[in-house]
Amino acid sequence: MSKCDELGLDESKVNVLISYAHWDKGLTQNSAFKDKKINLFIDSGAFTNFTSGTDKIKVDDYCHFLTEHKDLVWRYINLDKIGDAKESEANYQEMQSRGFKPVPVFTRDGLGNSSQRKKDLFEMCQTTDFLCLGGVAGGLHRTENQKYVTGCSHFLKKQKMPYHILGCGSPSIIKATRPYSCDSSSYCVGNKFGSMSLFFNGKFYAVNRKTIGSKKKVPTYVLRKYGMTDRHRKSSNLFEVQAYDFRMDRGILSYIYFQRYIREKFNANYFLAMSPAHMPHLERALSYGI
Repeated sequence: MSKCDELGLDESKVNVLISYAHWDKGLTQNSAFKDKKINLFIDSGAFTNFTSGTDKIKVDDYCHFLTEHKDLVWRYINLDKIGDAKESEANYQEMQSRGFKPVPVFTRDGLGNSSQRKKDLFEMCQTTDFLCLGGVAGGLHRTENQKYVTGCSHFLKKQKMPYHILGCGSPSIIKATRPYSCDSSSYCVGNKFGSMSLFFNGKFYAVNRKTIGSKKKVPTYVLRKYGMTDRHRKSSNLFEVQAYDFRMDRGILSYIYFQRYIREKFNANYFLAMSPAHMPHLERALSYGI
C-alpha cells in the first residue's frame, strides 16, 4: 500500500538516484520502472560536465528528457555548474522559466559557513521546497566537511527546509544531521574487491574470504536472510569473478534493507545512487519478495 509524504515520496517504494548523463533508453523496459516500484530521483549530470571539461549536458536536452519521462521521475536536480555559481543560477532560472521545478544545489566553497553563505542559503530557501547540499561527496570522513554539513543542517532545520545530502551514506552522519534524504553508491563498493556487505538488524556484516568461515563474524542467520546457507561458507567460487552477479544482487538487496532501517530509525530517506548497468540486479533483488 502506497504512502506518500509531504514531498510526494512513496514510502512503499525503493529510492533510486540515477544521473541523466548515464541514462539508457532501455531502462524503461526494466520491471522496476514499468511496475512503478521505485522513487526515481534524477541527478542532472553536472559532475560529468565537470570531469569532462565540456558542456556535454545541456539545458535543452535535459528539459526534453524530463518532459519525456515526467511519469517516471519523482524529483530532479538543477543542472548546476560545479565551481560556477553564476551559471548554476542562470540554469536554475532558465528551467524555472520553462515551467520546471528543479531541486537547487547548495555547494561548499572557501567561505564555509560564513555569514554571506548563510545569506545565500537563506535566499535559496525562498525559491524552493527542497534543496541539495553538495560538494562533500567522498569527503565526509574529513572533519571540516562534517562540520560544514552539520552547520548547514542546523540552519536548514530552523528554516523548516527539507534537504538532501549528496553522496552521503554514513549512518553516523545521517543520525547526527537527520536530513530528509541522502544517497550513496556504497552498495557496489565491496563487489569490486570480491566481497559483500550484508545489512542485518542495524549492522553491516563484511562477507569475504577471511570472514566467511567464521559463524561469529558472519552468523548463519545473516546468510539465510540473503538466500544462503552454511554450504556457501565452503564455496570457493563465491568471491571469484563468475559470482559477480550473485554478489551484486545481494549487495543491492542489503542496501534496500538499509534504506528501510534508515527510514524507520531516523525518519530519513536513503537513495541508492545507481549505475543503469546495475538496474537488472535491482530488478532481481525486488523479485525476492522483500
